[in-house]
Amino acid sequence: MVRQETAVSLATYSTVVQVAHDTLPTTRQTMLQALLATANSTLFDSVSGSTTDIATATGYPTSSARRYLEELTAVKLLNRTSEGQGKADRWSPSQNLLELIEEIRRPLTDLTRSVREVVVK
Repeated sequence: MVRQETAVSLATYSTVVQVAHDTLPTTRQTMLQALLATANSTLFDSVSGSTTDIATATGYPTSSARRYLEELTAVKLLNRTSEGQGKADRWSPSQNLLELIEEIRRPLTDLTRSVREVVVK
């Protein structure tokens, strides 16, 4: 039980999402935002960016960007595709990240759907 609620309210859910967001190191947030910014707002699964592209977008040196992207890969939030010796790797959201994004959005999507149903009636 959270906040004496028998079911999780939207306010409690929003608080949990905000705490999770706040505990993610800034560099990792920046890398994820730079990669996902190139995406359609809902179709993240087709997104990928090179180490160079992401470094340029974030203003980090390429070596730092690569290290931060590797950290996100280590925790299974990104996938790395090697383009070969001497070429920049490509990075894309992992299935784990895509599922997390969907889970975060679900309560808001459900709320929006409920509001539309009430308005239409």
